Amino acid sequence: MAAKKGKAGRKKKGRGKNRWPLLLALIIPIVAIAFYMVYQGNPSFSAAVDAKIDWLKGIASGESSGEQPETAPSVVASDRPIAVNERPTSERKPRVRPLPLPAEDVRDFPQPVIPRQEDKTASSATISLSVKQAQAVARKIFGGTVVASNTKPGGEWYELTLEGGKQRLPYAVAPVKVAVATSALTGEFVKGVKSMAVVLRVSDPSGPLWTSTFGGVTVLAGSATKPGRVLGASAMQAPRGRPTRFEGLDVQSDGTLEVVLELESDAPGGYLVRDLALHSFGAGTTKTLFSVRTLDDGPGVPLEEADFKTVGFSDFDQDGTLELVVAEGKRFYHIRGDLTRKLKREKTTGTRRFALKGGRFKLAEK
Repeated sequence: MAAKKGKAGRKKKGRGKNRWPLLLALIIPIVAIAFYMVYQGNPSFSAAVDAKIDWLKGIASGESSGEQPETAPSVVASDRPIAVNERPTSERKPRVRPLPLPAEDVRDFPQPVIPRQEDKTASSATISLSVKQAQAVARKIFGGTVVASNTKPGGEWYELTLEGGKQRLPYAVAPVKVAVATSALTGEFVKGVKSMAVVLRVSDPSGPLWTSTFGGVTVLAGSATKPGRVLGASAMQAPRGRPTRFEGLDVQSDGTLEVVLELESDAPGGYLVRDLALHSFGAGTTKTLFSVRTLDDGPGVPLEEADFKTVGFSDFDQDGTLELVVAEGKRFYHIRGDLTRKLKREKTTGTRRFALKGGRFKLAEK
């Protein structure tokens, strides 16, 4: 019986020895997980462990004196929670470049103010002249006395007859008959001077028909009620000349106006032409920035074809200066038995763009 008990006891002891490896296999992972969680969640503990590890590495490499490292200082609590794996504020290195702010926070910070370019573009206004104002303009330009006035209600001209008037260039004739357009422009045609622009047709009936009439534009200081000195003028030979386009544009965006004037006039042999010019005015000076013949036709011949051009202005490159576009075209007519004409069709044959360079509009591209 004793032998049997001893054998049973040895069996129980053997079973106890076999349980320890199993317990260790369970306990070690649990302890390791707990250690890892404390290490990751407690910055002070992780700092102390890191210091111990660095100390042991120093002993192994012979770089440490063997003294125990000091305990890492405790982290001062702040309102902002510390994220996992984030070092305390005292140990973090400052960022080299700050991260961009969220879009909603940008509005809370003062933004730099970028000054806008001042808009200096000038504009003109169209006014109607009375017959007395037209007479005052004619006397201011040519002198003399108005001895006759022929005006029609709703007409485009005040037809005036002067006595004692003096020739004034560029109207290269004796100013016997002076027609003043019933509409004028007001604005700043010369820098810093309030002024107005008027269209004139000046002729000497005693001279040759085709060379004794000039049409053009004159700029005067002041206003229609009180015209001042002549600031500039431009004119050309224009038999029976009549304006088809008259406007003020600030082409150079400098606060002063240029004048676009297109005149239609008769030519010998039943021909009809139109000429357009862009003028810039200074104190006593006039510059022609661009000129072109916009119509070459022969309705009195009669011609089956006519060449025409259309001129437009636009700031294509957004630099504040207007570019000039010329569209070229042809008109085709049907000639009736009585030699009158009927327009059949017209087409555009090409377009050219001009830019202001060196005081003149020059071809920029075809």
